[in-house]
Amino acid sequence: TNALAISSCFGCCALFLGFVDDFYLHVFFRAIIGLCIGAYSTLCPLYVTETIPAEMRGKVGTVFQISICFSIFCAQFVNWASKRDYDATSKDV
Repeated sequence: TNALAISSCFGCCALFLGFVDDFYLHVFFRAIIGLCIGAYSTLCPLYVTETIPAEMRGKVGTVFQISICFSIFCAQFVNWASKRDYDATSKDV
């Protein structure tokens, strides 16, 4: 649980990222957020499988992985749905 508390800096970095105007600080906070997400995706299944009964561990692990895949799909769908088509000669790019 200590590792989960440490990786909860994701929320703080996400909050700071909303107020940052400097490019290098933006990259820094994005890198920290990436590390926190990586820690979450590793630590949460370990924590959950250690706290639930043994007969349910496989089911819960599978649901966790499906939810990760579904979240990635939703993010890609939102990116696809919100993209703009720019002309190669446009000055709006």
